[in-house]
Amino acid sequence: MADSRRHRRRAVGASSSSQPRPATIDGWISDQERHADYVSSWQERRIMAVKYIRLDFFGFYGFQFPALFNDQGLSNLVEQNGCIYPDLIRVFYFNLRYRDGIISTKVKGVPIILDDDVWTNVAHLPIWDDAVKVHLGLQDFDRLLTFQSFLRHPEQQTNRRQLLVGGFKVEERMIHYLLVWILCPRATNHAQCSEQDLLLLYGILNHIHIDWPALIADTMVKAKKSHSYHLPYALLISRILEYKG
Repeated sequence: MADSRRHRRRAVGASSSSQPRPATIDGWISDQERHADYVSSWQERRIMAVKYIRLDFFGFYGFQFPALFNDQGLSNLVEQNGCIYPDLIRVFYFNLRYRDGIISTKVKGVPIILDDDVWTNVAHLPIWDDAVKVHLGLQDFDRLLTFQSFLRHPEQQTNRRQLLVGGFKVEERMIHYLLVWILCPRATNHAQCSEQDLLLLYGILNHIHIDWPALIADTMVKAKKSHSYHLPYALLISRILEYKG
């Protein structure tokens, strides 16, 4: 498992202009009232810790989850690394809009729509006709039975309120780690298994074609709405910004 914070610091320093950054972001947000809102509430928004993984390393040592991630078309997304652009990422989220099922934003005057072109050419995610929005729920899904099926010793599970991942089998534990740090990242409670985590784990292990673009878009909207939510997908957004020029 690789933490790219070291790479991020080096890359951000290398990618910054030789000119000192101005005190304002004039030209990035044209409306003066919105510009003031950004400076007061968004300019210091925290960005989620950046992580990535080398699936071939774990595959070499006999782990099965890399094959499951390949089946889901997730290899590029979880192995993605490189420099990030913190200020532009904040502007990306500040201008993010969801309307009529379409996610759009604008960065430095460039309109960006998160459409199939972005998902396939930047995130390299498959667009399946039978994709399921697993994170929104599955019919007849039993939360507790599913959780117990992931445990090394299900008979020892006594706490039905706090579903902790410490007792998970190794493969399930690794998948959960990648879910909460990369695919559906959150800043806290990584040791707990939410119902959404359970649904996604179940979907991956049972080879259900998960609608990953929908999950990522929903997570972005959630991060936009909650000021306490650290801004996720820094690597993906940075690659989208490069793609859109």
